[in-house]
Amino acid sequence: MNVPARALLLFVTLVTLTASAAAISTATPKSSKTIVLITAETTPFMSPNMKDDGAAIYALRKILGKIGYKVEMRYAPWTRAKMVADKDDTIDGFFPYAARDMDNFIYSRPLSETPWIIVQRKDHPIHWTKLEDLTKYVAGNVTGIELRPGIKELVEQKKLQVESTTTDTYNLLKLATKRVDLVFMDPNVFRFHMATVPELQAYKNILEINPKPVHIDKYGLALKKNAKNEVFLKEFNKVASIEENTKNIEYYLKHMSKEPQK
Repeated sequence: MNVPARALLLFVTLVTLTASAAAISTATPKSSKTIVLITAETTPFMSPNMKDDGAAIYALRKILGKIGYKVEMRYAPWTRAKMVADKDDTIDGFFPYAARDMDNFIYSRPLSETPWIIVQRKDHPIHWTKLEDLTKYVAGNVTGIELRPGIKELVEQKKLQVESTTTDTYNLLKLATKRVDLVFMDPNVFRFHMATVPELQAYKNILEINPKPVHIDKYGLALKKNAKNEVFLKEFNKVASIEENTKNIEYYLKHMSKEPQK
């Protein structure tokens, strides 16, 4: 092959390689960005020991993936989680919010609507029509879990006695052993614990959910109020929906919650 021919072949090869590289670059999606959130361990929704950090984090990741984001989760008791989110500059926000009570945070559209219920003993059903009817009972709650509207005011007015404990398991054990009359809880948390926690197996036929919900909670994502997060939240809200989030949570609870823990 003469010199001009080799030069022409080299030129064509370089052009082809350049075009291929450009095509690959165009086809490759932008690198994922990351937000850092803090939460409290509440199985089966948020837990560092569960696959994908639990049902709620799994569903949140599905939403974030649509806009090219990943999430890094950190954990602390609820009594500290919101304070840490507020003070720690390395954390973007907390998840989930149940109340929009911090003025220096911005809040996503609701991602789920869930009843907040009463768990009772079958031999001691709680009969009530309005929240004030609960004041004759002693209630149990997990430390740091926000008291819902109506209940919070009754406690502040010292009309309703609420005993706090550190975990959902201890909360349910206090009810089962008659140290409190009722406990406040998410229904899926109750069902998961009764199905999986060894200490509660003896009480499977003793505890039940009261048919009347206390409150309908709306949960979402809370981020520090700044320009970056405001831009992010507009993008997030475009792809987030209660319907799809609920579907993903239900899928996790049905198919993934019993997979081996980390």
